Amino acid sequence: WKAMRAVVVEPVLCVDTTALIAFQTMRLKQMNALTIVCPSTGVLIGTISDADLRGLNHDNLKILFLPVLDFLQHQGTLRQPVTCKKDTKVSEVMELLVKERVHRIWVVDDAGLPIGVASMTDIALYFYSNTLELWYPSDE
Repeated sequence: WKAMRAVVVEPVLCVDTTALIAFQTMRLKQMNALTIVCPSTGVLIGTISDADLRGLNHDNLKILFLPVLDFLQHQGTLRQPVTCKKDTKVSEVMELLVKERVHRIWVVDDAGLPIGVASMTDIALYFYSNTLELWYPSDE
């Protein structure tokens, strides 16, 4: 992962953070997703993303005031987050993205604490930056 961008993310506490606050945080931080962690341990237990807004309309807006895990359960999008370690091979991350049909994989440490995120965009940028020299060799 040294060559790949692993963006550190701000966690969303799972006990009292409402879905509305989570989505407001995503907007303010210009992020598409946030981690949900256990407040006592900091361990990653879920993900909330802009995709979780699907199906929301004026008749059910009140569910935004639910805690994030309850909101996800109501939306039918609560699932175990897909994770990897910082030393996971890029090919394994790609395989996980496809196999699990997710947009991002959270990078966690040995204790399960989130330390970053890798997306399909990150992988594309990794390959682009590592093959640019093959396409356009320097004059050195």
